Amino acid sequence: MPLFMLLIFGIFEMGLLYRDSLTNHNATKAGARAASVNGSGVEADYLVLRSIEHGVSAIGLENLDHVVVFKASGPGDDVPPGCTASSQVGLCNRYDAASFFKAFNSSSGERTTNFGCTESVSIDRYWCPASRSTVLGTSDYVGVHLQSRHSYLTGFFGATSNLRDTTVIRLEPTAYS
Repeated sequence: MPLFMLLIFGIFEMGLLYRDSLTNHNATKAGARAASVNGSGVEADYLVLRSIEHGVSAIGLENLDHVVVFKASGPGDDVPPGCTASSQVGLCNRYDAASFFKAFNSSSGERTTNFGCTESVSIDRYWCPASRSTVLGTSDYVGVHLQSRHSYLTGFFGATSNLRDTTVIRLEPTAYS
């Protein structure tokens, strides 16, 4: 009986881990698609976060470690070193769970300084969306990296595991050279 219960709990735990891994993967894909479609719009990273927020609802924002939106040189790139720890000028914007609660517009409809690269306090100022190329044939690649935590219920496999996923996609061209 103990071996049978261990097997059942193991299957249960691995099923939940797989669900969270798929959730992470799908949220990263949704964020990358939002980044591609919104290209160099001032609200691009804000909309990436909204897409990811919707995508990670199954695991919850409280289990989100960070999201990185980064400049990639091609579809096979990974998140640049240092970007998982902090934003890097001209290379990446790093967001934590608190970033999801920052508004693009105030309650009166005015733009805030949280996004849009207009102020030195904008959280997307390091790799400003307005600086991204969307010219046909030379548009930038954008990467979205997401890391979250999976908490085990039984503790047989430890307390938590980190789940990571990265998607790189080319920005949709909106301008011609």
